[in-house]
Amino acid sequence: MEQDVTFEHWLDRLLPALNGFDFNAKHLNRLLDEKPLGTLLWHSAVLSNLAGRDSLREEHQDSIILQWLRLPFLEAIALLRNKIVIPVESYYGMEEGYHSWAFSVAKIAKLDLLNKIKRSLLRAQDQGTPFEEWKAEFEKNYKQEYGNTPTARRSYTIFDTNLRSAHGTGRGQQMKELSDRKPGEYVGVWRWRDSPNPRLNHQGLHNKAIPYSHKFWEKCATPAGFGCRCSVSLMRRTIAENLGIEILEGGSIPNPEDIAEEGFRYPQWGIPKTEAFKKEKQKEWSEDIRGLI
Repeated sequence: MEQDVTFEHWLDRLLPALNGFDFNAKHLNRLLDEKPLGTLLWHSAVLSNLAGRDSLREEHQDSIILQWLRLPFLEAIALLRNKIVIPVESYYGMEEGYHSWAFSVAKIAKLDLLNKIKRSLLRAQDQGTPFEEWKAEFEKNYKQEYGNTPTARRSYTIFDTNLRSAHGTGRGQQMKELSDRKPGEYVGVWRWRDSPNPRLNHQGLHNKAIPYSHKFWEKCATPAGFGCRCSVSLMRRTIAENLGIEILEGGSIPNPEDIAEEGFRYPQWGIPKTEAFKKEKQKEWSEDIRGLI
């Protein structure tokens, strides 16, 4: 399997760095101080954090890393696939957290077009389709329905928000599964990425951590708004402390509603979409859908 081959290549590349290390207890202190080991662990963390993010391939030209980035992110694909298609004229009035379970595009109320958009985004998520290639298909389908083409910014927002949301929630699920095994042992470290118009509240959280068991994460997903490129990494509290990362506690933890914008205030790991939940939402929106088709 491609995944096994990629993992073996990764190990073949990293394991030689361990040559010469003695893992006996008496050498533990020296081992922890060795810069080569720190570099090795850092590379491992980078690969783990970036796995499945083929959109970053231009930043990581190394062939082994590229193979790792191109692995399909199964959780993200499943999240996008399971979203319920809801045609709406406007997001205003929709319940908080709709981004977690609803697939909708503002001012597109035609089910056929919405389903085409969703299928194209699923292919992009699975195969790593470049934005320009996806955009060409989207504009063609949009023009067939409405007679004109959307702006480039609108196209990018649809593409970027859906893929980043699926990725962020997928990561959140993985992190929660690990954190729940040992409550209180892990923290979520906020990562802010550069932006020409930064959200200062997001930038202010960069490289700061909040206990992953804290209720903050129940109301703040990443991305935390349209165009947001922030992400969260899970880390043991002790490791975060050793790295000098500030761990926020008590009153220093911000109100999640001051960080996440409307529509993005849902659990970092998403809202579980059981069959009962889907039926409830479909029934709830059935009258609105009939009036919009």
